[in-house]
Amino acid sequence: MHSLSFYGAVFLVLVMGFGESVFAREPAPRADDAIGDLINQRLEAETVKEATEEAKAIAKAKRLEVIAYGERLLRAIDKVSAELASFEAQMEALQTNDQGRAIAANSDTLSMFMSFSKQERPRAREVASWGASVEATIEPARSAGENSIYKPSEAIVDELKSYGGKVVEVAKVYQSDHTKLQAILTLSGSTPGDRTLAEAIQALELQVAMQSLEAEKERTRQANQQIEQAKQEKASRLAKQEAERIRENTEQNLAMKREEAEHQRLLAYAGSYVIRQRYAPFLAKGYRVITIHRNCHDPAGHRKYWHKVNRATPLSKTGLETCGALESVERMVKVAASNNNDRPSWGWPTTEQQWQVADQRFEEMNRLVDAWVELGLLRP
Repeated sequence: MHSLSFYGAVFLVLVMGFGESVFAREPAPRADDAIGDLINQRLEAETVKEATEEAKAIAKAKRLEVIAYGERLLRAIDKVSAELASFEAQMEALQTNDQGRAIAANSDTLSMFMSFSKQERPRAREVASWGASVEATIEPARSAGENSIYKPSEAIVDELKSYGGKVVEVAKVYQSDHTKLQAILTLSGSTPGDRTLAEAIQALELQVAMQSLEAEKERTRQANQQIEQAKQEKASRLAKQEAERIRENTEQNLAMKREEAEHQRLLAYAGSYVIRQRYAPFLAKGYRVITIHRNCHDPAGHRKYWHKVNRATPLSKTGLETCGALESVERMVKVAASNNNDRPSWGWPTTEQQWQVADQRFEEMNRLVDAWVELGLLRP
């Protein structure tokens, strides 16, 4: 095949330089060191002239080697750039010729060619420009006189090898592209279609662009739909939260109103005439009150736990607590039945039934005591 022989020819041109391959280096020791050693040896054993002549010979051999490889490299660059230019011209001609129309008539080969044509590949002009660099690199070796001791450096050799490697790589790419294009042409057949390849590619690109636009529009629609759904969900969540807040506030308000109503009923009951008469030993106004600063052990029998005041007043919650009247039914009865208390008195319970009544009053008194303080029926 054409492509295989082309790549093989380029490779053979480039491997026949600098020893066994394009990548081989001159064996150690380096020539500069060898020249120095030779001159030193000749100075000891022979004349300086003989050593210089040998150095000239080594330098000339190196120059000839560089020139030979550089010229082979230039021929390879010319060959590769020419093949690339031919390939580019073929690709351009396919845009309007019958072979291109045949590609355009087959949707599969059209898609393959469109993808193939968009691939990055070396251009003929770029490869051809490498020749000028190679020319400049080998020019010092070409212009050196017959008796010159100039010897190309390893940097020059490396630069030439670098261009050689790039030319080989481009030749491989060209071989692959040439093979792919021939395969597309074979698959497309020989029957041209109505449209040129350029027209078909333009239409396909437009179709792809429209599909991409539709896909983008669909993605935008879905995104907007998700945003709207999120807004609705947020609004629904906020509405539920607001409804829950209103419900909780309503329940709290109702609970507060119920609590307030219950409290008002408790105050009304605590301040009723019946209750005030029932608990007159504590609520009625009198001139004797419990001494708060004393530890009251027996409020009924000991006068020292009481003291007289100038202005009639009910007893106090603190005084009742001091005497334990809010902790023990017996202490409560002692305060109510005490001779030291100048308010209406209870009789001392003598039967179980009377003690049951006392127990009920003790519980009721503890329930009403704060209400009495609030109503001013009992001092704090």
